[in-house]
Amino acid sequence: MELPYLKVALLVFACLGVHLVEPFYARTIEKDATHTQLREFYKGLHTGLGQPISDNYTTFTTPEYPVVSDKLFSSVKKTYTEEVLNSVSDVAAEHLDEVKKLTDLMQPHLKTVLARQRQRRDYGIDEETFPMDYPVSEQASNIDGTPVHNIGMERQCGKVDYRLKKLGTLNAVSRSIILQKSQELRDGQIPSFRGFKAAAQAKREVELN
Repeated sequence: MELPYLKVALLVFACLGVHLVEPFYARTIEKDATHTQLREFYKGLHTGLGQPISDNYTTFTTPEYPVVSDKLFSSVKKTYTEEVLNSVSDVAAEHLDEVKKLTDLMQPHLKTVLARQRQRRDYGIDEETFPMDYPVSEQASNIDGTPVHNIGMERQCGKVDYRLKKLGTLNAVSRSIILQKSQELRDGQIPSFRGFKAAAQAKREVELN
């Protein structure tokens, strides 16, 4: 590679993908995650991003951020494959000081982005810089036992951002959901609410008896 500084940048992005991006995404869309668990996870990442990286950062022997469990980190490494991780580690060893320096320069900005992004759910990650307007504890009656289906919400937010950028106007999100479900009905797909029929009938029979 004729641009040595680009090699360092790519190494940093690769390491951030393994240590931060993939664990963040996997935890965010986990179907059994609750608001309480996500709040603790995001706060742990926020704290970790404020610390200098360790010497094991490029070897991937342990998670860089303590809030990322060994199980989660192992699954992330498995998706990258050992061959890829070893290649990154070998090249990073030649530019270790530069990789650490650039990563430490980036982490405070990533910390700010995380706090700003998660403010949409008002988890109180950085209350001094981004105070909570609508705490999640006031929006859900049981934040410890309610699963959070983030992937659907993230997709809706992505659609909203895209429309605002391209069209400059925004229709009601409910209209988009209705149109999507109408398309599913036209295509012959069984909507998810049909699954509640059996439970509703059973409940009715119990009440009648």
